[in-house]
Formats: sequence, structure tokens, C-alpha cells
Amino acid sequence: SCRRDKIRCDGQKPCGGCVKKGYTIEQCVAGCENCRKARARCEGGKPCLRCREDQVECTEGHHHPVLRAEPPPVLVLRGPHRSKPDRAKLACQNCRRDNKKCDDQRPCTRCIARGEECVHVGKGPKLVKLRCEGCRQENKKCEDARPCRQCVECGKECISVQRKGRGHGTRVKAACVYCRRDKVRCEGVRPCLHCVRKGYQCLDRICQICTQQGVSG
Repeated sequence: SCRRDKIRCDGQKPCGGCVKKGYTIEQCVAGCENCRKARARCEGGKPCLRCREDQVECTEGHHHPVLRAEPPPVLVLRGPHRSKPDRAKLACQNCRRDNKKCDDQRPCTRCIARGEECVHVGKGPKLVKLRCEGCRQENKKCEDARPCRQCVECGKECISVQRKGRGHGTRVKAACVYCRRDKVRCEGVRPCLHCVRKGYQCLDRICQICTQQGVSG
């Protein structure tokens, strides 16, 4: 019954699936080999009804109860945790070329084992987010020093560019009523350019607090 319904059997007699369906202990059987392959209920004794209809030998199937796998034991690590091995701040030229691990000593262990010359590679110039005018036009990386190396090699004047603000212009304290309604930029002068183009009457927004207090704006 459990094999036919494709449910887990607990291996008891009767099992949980047969108890729920109201089967007796005589009806909770593993079944013959042919009925188990066909996922059908084995009934009618030995030989069973299915084997007698098919005229085949009714052989007893071996029933193996399902054993639940126990969870693996949890290993509890005691004591100080193992720290990661020290990593070199700057790899040598050979280790950087071969993309291998390097240590801080010079010559390094790998170059000594391979019999190669250990060439120390110094840290390059610090890159900055704000590039000069020449590097911005050539789309090149720029350095923190002025003049930068790119401008010196090209023979150009290294001109620093000031960082622009996010607004890219002046921001007015309060936009007029129609610029606020149309969600466009207002110049702050009255009448503004947007109202002149549209033919609107440029009006400032009335203060709600002054209106409630009866104060004229």
C-alpha cells in the first residue's frame, strides 16, 4: 500500500499508512515481486490474484524497512580559532607575473626555490577620483601629484578641474506656482522664463501658516 501510494513506510506491523486506511495486520504485507513492480496491492493469498490472472510464478518479495539516516554529529571547535596565514602586502615581480602567493621576505621563498631574481615592485602612485583636464580629455588614469605623469609625458599643462555640484547651478528657495505644478526648474525671478513662455501669471506660493493666522503674505 505504501509503495503504491508513494509514501514513506515506517516498517512497523501494521505500518502508519495502513493504520490510517483501516487495514489489518494481515493486509499490511510487502507483497510478491510482481505486485511490487506493478505497484499494485497483493491480495488473495499465495499465489495472489494478479499472479493467477497473469499465470506467472508468485515469488515473495524482500521487504526492507526504511531506515532514517541520522544527522551527522556536530563538531564543536574549542580553543582559539586558527587565523589566516599572513599575506604579503606587495608581491614580487615573478609572483605577480605567475599569479602565485608571495611572502614579505626578499628574496621570497618561491624565487629562492626556483633560482630566480626576486625583484621588489613598489606601490604605484595613488589614483584620485578627480582627474585633471588632460587626463579627462584623453580618458586616462590620473595621479594625485601635480603635474601628473600623463601630462608630463605628453608635454601638456596639468590643469586641475574643480568638482561640480550636484545641482549644476543655483537653486531658488521657492519656485512659483506654475513651475511647481509643471515640475520644471524656476529661475527665481518674477516673472520667470517658464511663465513668460506659457503666458501664465507668475505667482508665488501662498504660505499656509500665514493664511491660517490671517497674515497677508
